Formats: sequence, C-alpha cells, structure tokens
Amino acid sequence: MKRAVIDLGTNSVLLLIGQSPEPGTINVLQQQYKVSRLGEGVFDSGQLGAAAIERTMAVLNLYAREIKALGVDDVHLLGTAALRRAGNAEQFRDLIRKQLGWELQIISAEQEARFSFLGASETVKERDKIPVVMDVGGGSTEIIYGQDPARLEFVSLALGVVELAEQFQMKDQLDEVDQVNLRKIIRNRLEPVSFLQKIKDGHVLIGVGGTITTLVAFKEHLELYDPGRINGYVLHKNELRALLHSLNCLTSVQRREQPGITQGREDVILYGTLIYLETLDFAGLESMVASDRGLRFGYYKFIEGIEA
Repeated sequence: MKRAVIDLGTNSVLLLIGQSPEPGTINVLQQQYKVSRLGEGVFDSGQLGAAAIERTMAVLNLYAREIKALGVDDVHLLGTAALRRAGNAEQFRDLIRKQLGWELQIISAEQEARFSFLGASETVKERDKIPVVMDVGGGSTEIIYGQDPARLEFVSLALGVVELAEQFQMKDQLDEVDQVNLRKIIRNRLEPVSFLQKIKDGHVLIGVGGTITTLVAFKEHLELYDPGRINGYVLHKNELRALLHSLNCLTSVQRREQPGITQGREDVILYGTLIYLETLDFAGLESMVASDRGLRFGYYKFIEGIEA
C-alpha cells in the first residue's frame, strides 16, 4: 500500500509518500516541502488569516495532484501548533474536506512530540547514546528525551520561529541587543525543562525541522535538497555561531538567493538558529545532529507499527 503523510505546520507543509514493501521498512517514493505560513498572525489574532488559508490550500492542491499521479491509497493530514491555536480551525477542516476529500487530524502537543521522536531518533545509530529530539517549528518547539518510545519525557514549548519573528516585528537583521533579548526569551522558556539539566556526554541533541535542515543545506551550498546529505550531519556550536553571523550579514532578499535557503525560510532562519544555540548552551552540549525525519516519518512508522 502507498501512503501519504502531510505535516501541516505553522510555517511549512511537508509531504511524505512511501511504501512498506516488507515489515519494518519505509521505501520513500517522494518528499516535498513548501512554505505557506499558515500560522501567520495566528498567535496574535487567534484566527487563521484568509491569505494564509489560500496559500496553504494552493500547496495542498499541488500535493493532491502528486498523490493522485502516484496512485496513493491512503492520505493522512496532520495539523499542529497553529491549528491547535486557531479559533477557525474547524472551518478550515471543512474546507479541506470539501475541496480534497481529506480528513484533517489536529494532533495534540504530546502526539506531535512522540511522533517527532519516533521519526528522528533513528538518525543516531549508536545504542550507547541517549537521544534528545528537538523539533523547532513555526509555532512551537517539542523537546523529547529518552530511549524507550513508550516511556519518554517531553515538553511542548510556546517557542517557534514565526512566533518569535512576529514578536520582533519580522526584523530582517538582528543587532547585538536583539540577539541578547531573544536569547533571554528562549532561555526563560527552556528553564522549566528539567531533563535538559541532567544531560551529559552520553546524550546527543537531534535537531528536527526546517531550521536545522536549512542550516546544513546552506553550509553545504546545496542547490538541490538532498536528505542523504542532511541526515546525521553534525553541527558544532562554533559552526552554528558562524552560520548565524553569515546569515545575519545578509538581508532577507540576499539570503533567499543563497544555495540551500528555500523561499519562506529567509526571514525566520535567524530566530531558529538562536533557539538551537541557546539550547546547546543551556544543556551544556557542544554539538548537535541534524535530521529531516521528524513528525511525518514518525507518524508513518506509527501507522505501520514500526518501532524506533
């Protein structure tokens, strides 16, 4: 059976089409992601905006054509932080049902965390390492800790790249004062996460989401997105600092022209980079590992009964 899983996020819409030819495997047939910024303004207004809905429906209609062309049997559409917040989420669900015949499932923060862990934890193959998965999204950040998917510690923080960018008036470049203030906000939201304070050398931070994959793609000058070049890529803290400096020296227009920077990431990438830098400092870690196998892969594994 061919399955499609669509992660309908605050900033981007990610598509995975796969098959499981034998138990315990996923044969990836297609991956795509597009930035639609569904959650634009939702954290202030509590409503999905008309323009954001229109952009997102255009992406979903594009994916629907791809899904039909590949003869997909089963489609799963997952909504996250922006849709948990939006007062008009039900109207949006009805629109999707009417236009595409799909059922939108708005998952809880706990489900989002567990699926992200299930998808990303396989990035680290060393069994002696305890994974800490950090999924930085547009409207929230999930941090998940543990080795047994059935017994995880997790937290979902009101900390997202779109939310932070809007709080700072979508500033194109961040001066030293901005960066200090942003890191204070991030640190304050990390403070209650008690398990981050017991991380030691045997732990590894796995970054999931558009920020970390974009940073790797930019560092490696990838003209075309290549998951094989992303998954397992190690970024050291000093490299993240250098990337932040390089990106901050450019305007959004200039960033968009750089290899590896997809349109729609250029104006929020600085904020996501600061989230990861502050987390590394807070946890006392010197490096992290990138993964592009987050929520949609975890959900696919879940419905196929594949263990991490």
